[in-house]
Amino acid sequence: MRLHTPAAELKMPLDERVRQQVLKHTNGMIQGLQVDLLADHLVLTGRTNSYYAKQLASHAAMNTIDEVLELTNDIRVG
Repeated sequence: MRLHTPAAELKMPLDERVRQQVLKHTNGMIQGLQVDLLADHLVLTGRTNSYYAKQLASHAAMNTIDEVLELTNDIRVG
């Protein structure tokens, strides 16, 4: 399932688009969220209190990107 992306968001850099979608779809449950784009690799970092929020972050990130990228979710739970 692809998330609908408004035209204005498409003009944003990919890392910022992913960051906004992750924050939106996790309802702010990720503190200190950082999204780094390294060549063909996307890395999520931050903190949350639940594995569910971490999983939501992965899904939101993957549904936001069009190209094939490897995703590493380094969000800490605890």
